[in-house]
Amino acid sequence: GSGGDLTLTFGDTTTSDDNDTTDNSFLIQVQATVLNLDSNQNGTSLDNTLELHYTANGITETQSDTVSLTILEPELQVTKVADDDTPAFGQLVTYTITISHLGSSTADAFDLVVTDTVPAGLTYDGPVTPLPAGWTLDDSAAPALVFSADSLSAAQGSVSFSYQATLGTSPAISVGDTFTNTADLTWTSLSGDVSGERTGSGTPVVNDYSDSSSEVVTASEINLTLLKDDGGISTAPGDTYSYTLDVDNTGNVNATGVVVNDTVPQYTTFNPAVSTAGWTCAPDNNAGSTCTYNIGNLAGGTGVSLSFAVTVDSSLPVTVDITSNTASVSGNNEPLVLQDDNQDSDDTPLIAAPDLT
Repeated sequence: GSGGDLTLTFGDTTTSDDNDTTDNSFLIQVQATVLNLDSNQNGTSLDNTLELHYTANGITETQSDTVSLTILEPELQVTKVADDDTPAFGQLVTYTITISHLGSSTADAFDLVVTDTVPAGLTYDGPVTPLPAGWTLDDSAAPALVFSADSLSAAQGSVSFSYQATLGTSPAISVGDTFTNTADLTWTSLSGDVSGERTGSGTPVVNDYSDSSSEVVTASEINLTLLKDDGGISTAPGDTYSYTLDVDNTGNVNATGVVVNDTVPQYTTFNPAVSTAGWTCAPDNNAGSTCTYNIGNLAGGTGVSLSFAVTVDSSLPVTVDITSNTASVSGNNEPLVLQDDNQDSDDTPLIAAPDLT
């Protein structure tokens, strides 16, 4: 057993006095298996000492010799990356898995298996073909994927392969949702199913031929919103009042080309002196004209507040008691599915002056 002594007894041996050196010796070969023990690690040196005891001409003699061997192990790592960590709704994402011998690796690796499950929120679209020579893919249970190969030599060093998945869209997922995808690798020290080999099973703990790598992608979009409020006032002919327009980019991508449009309400005139500077109206400032405010860039998670002021006509029909105002915001590349909150309206009560004669 391990650490024990092997004793071989041969009795008396003689040689002939024939001047033939080829019959003056015999060969003993002993085979031993390197055990899968905690103490046997990459680079560990094991010494094996032979002692020969014999008696010649009545004198007991002892000779010895020691041979050392060094344990070799395949030491691997797996890395996983996505071609885009911040994909948009519906975007195709390519995941690439790379398996490499570490600099400390001293042996070929065998029976490599990579398991990878595409997370909910993404749909598996298939491998990027062809796979490297010697590698196969079982995706019959997709989104659970199994890549495997018989070996990865230390001379080859590394290998990479890829597959693709498509990110979902709203309302199934939301802006800012994260999706973690992990590749788990195991390998063995010997080819095939060999009793006593070192594996990546983790049981016992010495079977540590395993590694994993995770990649996180974040659903990333522009999401513009607009809220309009007159402060709950009621107004009379000749009064000036303001609407507050809160424009936000609740997404996690910077918005460009952001523009706010607001239509001057009926029975009013746009009042630029009391409004946020920068509004332009066409064809003029009268009711029904379209006024535009160019915000430009709006970083994700930020917003601006605008004032849009109007002056009520000096005379109103007695049947008029309310006016309505609608504003909207738009920007480049905002997905249609997120534009349902880009517009808001507010009704303002009007108090008509009595028509005296």
